[in-house]
Amino acid sequence: MHQPYRYSPNHLYGRLQISPVRGLWAGLALVSLTPLLPVAVHAQQAGNSTELTQASEQAAAHTLIRRPSKQTADTVTTPPVNEMPVANKIRPMTTTGARGATTSLPGSVADRKPSSSKINAARKSAPPAVAELTPLPAGSPTRTAPSASRAIVGSAKSTPASSPGVAPSSTATPKPSTLMGNANNSPVTSSAPSIQGRGFSRLSAQFPTVQQVVEQIQVTSQAAPPTTATPPSAPPSPTVGAPPTVTAPSLAASPASLAFTLVSGTAASAPQTIAVSNAGGGTLTWAASNNQPWLHHSFTPTSVSVTADATGLAAGTYTGAVTLWSDSATNAPKTIPVTLTVTAAPAAAPKISVTPGTLAFSATQGGSNPATQSLALSTSGTGTVSWSVSDNAAWLTTTQSGNTVAASVNVSGLTAGTHTATITVAASGAANTPQTIPVSLTIAAALVASPTISLAPAGFSFSAQAGSTTPFTQALSITNTGGGSFSWTIVDDSSWVTKSVGSGTGNGTVSIYVDPSGLPTGTHTSMITVSVSGAANTPQVVPVTLTLTAPPVAPTIGFTPGGLAFNATTSGGNPANQNIAINNTGTGTLSWSVTDNAGWLTTTQSGNTIVASVNKSGLAAGTYSALITVSASGATNTPQTIPVSLTLTSGTVNTTTTLTWNGNHESDLAGYKIYRATASGAYGAPIAVITGNTTSYTVTGLTAGTTYFFVVTAYDTAGNESSRSNEVTKSIY
Repeated sequence: MHQPYRYSPNHLYGRLQISPVRGLWAGLALVSLTPLLPVAVHAQQAGNSTELTQASEQAAAHTLIRRPSKQTADTVTTPPVNEMPVANKIRPMTTTGARGATTSLPGSVADRKPSSSKINAARKSAPPAVAELTPLPAGSPTRTAPSASRAIVGSAKSTPASSPGVAPSSTATPKPSTLMGNANNSPVTSSAPSIQGRGFSRLSAQFPTVQQVVEQIQVTSQAAPPTTATPPSAPPSPTVGAPPTVTAPSLAASPASLAFTLVSGTAASAPQTIAVSNAGGGTLTWAASNNQPWLHHSFTPTSVSVTADATGLAAGTYTGAVTLWSDSATNAPKTIPVTLTVTAAPAAAPKISVTPGTLAFSATQGGSNPATQSLALSTSGTGTVSWSVSDNAAWLTTTQSGNTVAASVNVSGLTAGTHTATITVAASGAANTPQTIPVSLTIAAALVASPTISLAPAGFSFSAQAGSTTPFTQALSITNTGGGSFSWTIVDDSSWVTKSVGSGTGNGTVSIYVDPSGLPTGTHTSMITVSVSGAANTPQVVPVTLTLTAPPVAPTIGFTPGGLAFNATTSGGNPANQNIAINNTGTGTLSWSVTDNAGWLTTTQSGNTIVASVNKSGLAAGTYSALITVSASGATNTPQTIPVSLTLTSGTVNTTTTLTWNGNHESDLAGYKIYRATASGAYGAPIAVITGNTTSYTVTGLTAGTTYFFVVTAYDTAGNESSRSNEVTKSIY
């Protein structure tokens, strides 16, 4: 127990000695007009005086507390401050940091005795003190003072008239009050409300409002003749003068648990809030903490904000907790479980690439269209994509073929100047879809004729097995579709692409060679660039794509075509022989043999070719079927069968046929040449030369029972002849 401080006008703390009136006790402290903080008051009877110990060191912030005590005869005792419920002690909360909070919970201020210097400094700096009493709740149990003539403070008697505002010889019930929880005070009676005594006079001189406070708490006793109190033979009822019931603080938190779901690597989640409240009485002071490095929290006086951080965490479920701490709550600490579910980051989608990144066309107003340009499409990463290509201009046309997009423009009706458009390449499943390629078309005014580069084809595409050493050859046609002189140069940018010449004058053809030797499996791209000094659309580029596939693990039988059909008449001769080309589409060496199963069919081997011939002698009109079988030891797909049909008809024979083809629209077209043969590729001189842009021709004088082969070429005004068209066949029977 603390040693008492004797009252003096300079002390606000310590003990005040006030002469009692035989068993009636009240605890008094001083309050200022600043916000009230709870303090603890200890009242104890010592001789004929009551000692009050105020346990707070808070300067200029005190609370007037009326704490009734248990009464046994003329002795009143309340528990020491250090034995009081924790709700009656002050524990300030200190919050620091943005990502977390710590709470300083020092011991009760009742455990420390204030120094005189602190007391004097607090008194000098505090605002004028005002005494205040908070009444008890209505309906509290009452007790009667042992003597109706006892005064609350002091020992001198006085008449009721000396205390203004208090009716003599009447009973007053204090108003409800709540003091550090729920406390029950009993009303008292008194017929001597005057306040006298030397100690009280000194207190009143220092704090003038004390007189008013004491007058407010005085009550008169019921009108009854005074009697001599007889000491009770048994302890008084526990409800009379019993210590107040104090409800301790209780931590309440909502929700009872938290759950987060984050993708691995996510830096921070959206915050979730835990609402914190006092489910008990008194004053609740609390703090919060967590037990995981991936948990972060901050808090206000009524809540805790919690976030989760999945940085560096693998996929899985993690558990932690936020703990609420309090020295005053009976149910502390309180734990709120936290669950963090970390999901794996999605696999990276493939990305698409389009080269070149822009297209630029040039043309002359009223002139021919510029050459078609190409875009090479490729992917990186894993997964497959499906391409789609679109454009947004009427003068621009895009056509997709595999991994190449051909872009062509039509300058008809366009004015001189620069026209712009966009090609959009989309790929389902790609991470960076869509990609846009700006396209510009610059049309110069038709003042002076200038050369214009026209290249055909617009691009090259080759495929082979990795490890192949057989080069490929294709022709590139370079044509001036404008005017003026035309001197060109051609360059490539890869070691596996070569060309027959590096420059030329006028229209010409350049052989392009592609050598797959030493290249790995995959798709390889290159660019051929043709430049013409003074040309409106120089330079022009032609993309080259080489796709190398992994070779199979064993030889594989390959053949072309997949079937043979012979037609003849019963009165005509035998149909022409037909060939089947055999090749190894696998690895290693393919050794093969051939057989057939029909008497009218004969097969012979000539190198890598099967020659099939038919003898219709003795056969009636109708359709006959047979099979050619190719076998190869060690091949993965041996044997292979090739169906053969023979159709014999009788009656009148049509000895004419009509050929049709797609016309050429170049301005210098002169006409077409027609070629005929009775074996594939065995063409001699043309059988007809057509002038103008006629696209059909009727061939006469054909022999029944014979299969004919036809091709068509175009020639220009300078005598240049194009490459042959695709080959068509016609059997006469």
